[in-house]
Amino acid sequence: MSDDPVIAKTREWIDKIVIGLDLCPFAAASIAKRGLRIVHCRARTEDDLSNAVADELRVLESPEGRAIDGSLLVHPEVLTDFTAYNQFQDHCDALLDEMSLVGE
Repeated sequence: MSDDPVIAKTREWIDKIVIGLDLCPFAAASIAKRGLRIVHCRARTEDDLSNAVADELRVLESPEGRAIDGSLLVHPEVLTDFTAYNQFQDHCDALLDEMSLVGE
């Protein structure tokens, strides 16, 4: 268990909501085998978050990262407004394209 309270709260939410309500049929198995990577991103600006997303994509793209089922980048200090968060998704799509990772 992580000493980071943000990661601990995220794991608790996954256990209670995602797994507890069976929202994702793959979540329980991924958690059990430690296949889900949870990263507490301390970004405070969209630019910092964009850099963190790119860094995490590079991790997932690496040989070690290929063994990971998925990754959650938890960013409690930036994009706390849903509309802003939703608009940031377009930027992430462009980043995937720029990094030649569309469909990965």
